[in-house]
Amino acid sequence: MAKLIKIITYAYLYEECDMPKSLPNDEVDAFIYRAQENLRATIGDEFYQDFKTNFEANTLSAAYTSLLPYVKQFLAWQTNELWTIRANFKTSRSGFRVHTEENSVVASEKEMAPIIRDAHYRSDY
Repeated sequence: MAKLIKIITYAYLYEECDMPKSLPNDEVDAFIYRAQENLRATIGDEFYQDFKTNFEANTLSAAYTSLLPYVKQFLAWQTNELWTIRANFKTSRSGFRVHTEENSVVASEKEMAPIIRDAHYRSDY
């Protein structure tokens, strides 16, 4: 993966989506990257690259500045949805493993369905 220019901060993501602040940032990066790729697919590569380049250079036009809160919200909720679906799973050399903590039980597919549906609803613009 190329160097990720993040349009949203971890703090914004955790606040906007009420995600656990204890998540290691490196676990969230892949989902932010995928959310930004979803944004690129939604608005087109040329527009996305121009926006990202201006964002990185801190030279956003007035139009881009007014668009930024909506882009950030889209990215946060896309990231949340992507993370929620795989929150209880960790990859290993031998495939996916279910993550559990002491005194907890992994949510069933039935229990996760409304959470995933809500996350999808929030990210589906």
